[in-house]
Amino acid sequence: IASCLQIHSNHVQYVYKSGVYKNTDGLVTHIDNNISLVIQTADCVPIFMLDSNQGIIGLIHSGWKGTSTSIILSATSVFSKYGSNMSDIKVYLGPWIQSCCYEIKNDVSKHFDKKFIFNKNGRLFLDLGLKIQSDLISVGVENGNIFKSDICTYENQQFCSYRRDNHKAGRMYSIIG
Repeated sequence: IASCLQIHSNHVQYVYKSGVYKNTDGLVTHIDNNISLVIQTADCVPIFMLDSNQGIIGLIHSGWKGTSTSIILSATSVFSKYGSNMSDIKVYLGPWIQSCCYEIKNDVSKHFDKKFIFNKNGRLFLDLGLKIQSDLISVGVENGNIFKSDICTYENQQFCSYRRDNHKAGRMYSIIG
């Protein structure tokens, strides 16, 4: 198992062996390395990535800070470095706090293009999934290779939500291997 001490960054690194990797929010490896990648989330987006042609997998923790600084592009860059064509990468965005419930203020909204922010009755809501999808498409990942959960971690009590439960919130573990 390889996991990371997440810092809400846009840092993604390639790993060859198991262990805990500091100062990163994403891990990439070849399937042949026999490593399962693990991250934790509680409203942030867990992003699962696969290029079956090159045998590369990735797992990314994308909160608002990582999403605003395009952590997904850091991940696709690592995939590219190891031979992936963008059109071969498949991506799944696991459950996260959806735009229906992710209310933000100006301190966060100033980091995003307005096309990812929705105004509902004078309140601002952010769509992290739409920003990630837009970034992926911008580098050549095909829209048909991007899959998104429709589960909102805030609304669904079966999922961990830091926004909903604050310090009492648990964490969800995402694993790919």
